[in-house]
Amino acid sequence: MRGTVTSFNAVERFGFIKPDDGIQPLYFNASDLIDPTIEIKQGDYIDFVVEPSSNFKKHKYDRARGIGLASKTKALALETYASNDCFVVMPHGRTPEEVRWFRGWYEVAIKPAVIAAGYDPVLSSVQDQPNAINDEIRAHLALDPMVVVDLGGYKPESDPNPNVMYELGIRHAFNLPHVIMAWKGQRLPFDIANQRVIMENREMLV
Repeated sequence: MRGTVTSFNAVERFGFIKPDDGIQPLYFNASDLIDPTIEIKQGDYIDFVVEPSSNFKKHKYDRARGIGLASKTKALALETYASNDCFVVMPHGRTPEEVRWFRGWYEVAIKPAVIAAGYDPVLSSVQDQPNAINDEIRAHLALDPMVVVDLGGYKPESDPNPNVMYELGIRHAFNLPHVIMAWKGQRLPFDIANQRVIMENREMLV
């Protein structure tokens, strides 16, 4: 079976799971993990088997055993998520001038192209400083039928934004469709340089 961890007490090492095909929660503790090194947390999507509550007396809930992290495959994502969103991952800018530039690039080039392709654009607006990748962003990266990732900075010589690269890595992990963009002639990281990237000049917006 599969389900989602709804709570986990990291100190006492126990928690509860909401199964995909049921309402009644399931109890589990760390000894039920297949791999004891796994760090389980709230929101994790997991595989497990169910042991009826009659087999043990401590809890009124059925118990989950043989717990392991589940991978959401391309087929699962496309079958269970009906949204027509195209998530757009790009820098936000550190100065007012950069913020205006990136917003203009999105409005002039990216947004119209996404709409013309038949998708509903959703802008990530990644900040140019370390910040948490929240659940909403992760959901878009894991489930949206299309994602556009813009590696271009404010200038052609700018390095790709680290948070943009991180979100691209999440999309890669799920092996789902995406489009990568960059400046023409931009120096890309070695693990991206061998992939198909749309590379065009953007001087009209500088």
